[in-house]
Amino acid sequence: MKKLKARTIFLILGLIILMSISLFIWKHQPNQSNQTTKLTGRIALKSFYGPPNFGENPKTDSIETHYVLLTDQAFVFNTEATKELQIISLGQSLKLFTGKLVRLTGTPFLAETGHHFTPIVIELISIEAVR
Repeated sequence: MKKLKARTIFLILGLIILMSISLFIWKHQPNQSNQTTKLTGRIALKSFYGPPNFGENPKTDSIETHYVLLTDQAFVFNTEATKELQIISLGQSLKLFTGKLVRLTGTPFLAETGHHFTPIVIELISIEAVR
């Protein structure tokens, strides 16, 4: 009987360790590719519900406005696919590109916070109008 209990305990401990390792590996999958990509699409300025409830109570929620790239074909990154990517432009104004067809170079990553409103976000490196 003692042998059976010891085996059961070791089996359970082994499973817990394997599950912990699997969870650690899964949680540390790269969310950001660290590789640049070039996409073509139109720049739009869109409004989204923000804090405190991000659309659950529109009467009291703030409105956040962000630039997005609208593509003709879905962009696939990790397990997500979208035709609309929120642009993080770190000091570069996109006002002149609004409504225009552009070629954008950037680093894509999966949305991480409540302030990321599309499944895939792209950090802008460069942008040029397409004629």
